[in-house]
Amino acid sequence: MLVFPHWNQDHLLLPLHQALTGFHELCSNQNCILALSTMLPLHQEQLCNLIDLIAIVKHTPTIQLGILDPSIKPLWSHNSIRSYLLSIGFLSIRSLLIFRRSLSNRQLLIGSLQLLISLCLHRDHKILECLDISTLGEEPKSATLEPKSQLQSLQPLLMPRQEILVRSSWMKDASYKREWEERKKLASEIAQVTTNYNRILDHAKWWHRDVKVPRVSAKSEPGSETSNKVKVMSGATPSCDRTPLNGEDSLQESLHQTLKMRHEAHLVLQKRCEEITRRQVSAIRGCYLPFTEDH
Repeated sequence: MLVFPHWNQDHLLLPLHQALTGFHELCSNQNCILALSTMLPLHQEQLCNLIDLIAIVKHTPTIQLGILDPSIKPLWSHNSIRSYLLSIGFLSIRSLLIFRRSLSNRQLLIGSLQLLISLCLHRDHKILECLDISTLGEEPKSATLEPKSQLQSLQPLLMPRQEILVRSSWMKDASYKREWEERKKLASEIAQVTTNYNRILDHAKWWHRDVKVPRVSAKSEPGSETSNKVKVMSGATPSCDRTPLNGEDSLQESLHQTLKMRHEAHLVLQKRCEEITRRQVSAIRGCYLPFTEDH
């Protein structure tokens, strides 16, 4: 059973589509694929510089770049990256780096850009259409989480099995009133997560019930005006029951096929519900993590 990928909570469908499209373009050159397998994986800083170089050449194919340029020298001195650049059409003439313009090299250049952008966390696919000069040479920055105070009234603790243990006294001490706003904000975040995932769960159930699960068509319902004619065996009198020609076999086959598809649909729904539950538990855990002692 083929399920259309409507589930896109992590927004990965577009990067996946671009990666597969780019890889399909690169498969036309065996040397390029071998160089790519040797080059990957790369650090995000190297990946950003490589994407910037390919994007500049894509939008201005006639440009000539200096190999000693601060952003190009680290790439060209890297053996696997240099081999990959050579395989997609780059060429060094003395101290200049140029691109050999041809239809095949252009195809490899665009495919490389699509694939590498899908692997990069700090470049988006807008660079395929328009070159953003403000982001060229921008180094990736590590995300910093805003520190939060410890909740002494709850004392959340992260257990070895990734479970959150909450310890609270039955008596209201001074920390209970002092941390009232933080506790209220935490409860609001958890309620928002629960509401959001309940809505996602209801949508998944509706989608599988009204879209995926096979249903009897109106044309095959008994008594309908558009019901199909059934040929019967000849020779019987009007008082005898009519025996359809191959009717029993076709009916059993159709029923078996429908039941099989329904079973597969319910398995898909079960896996989807389990995935939604895991995501909800992980999101609720994320609400507690900033307040844990091990954070």
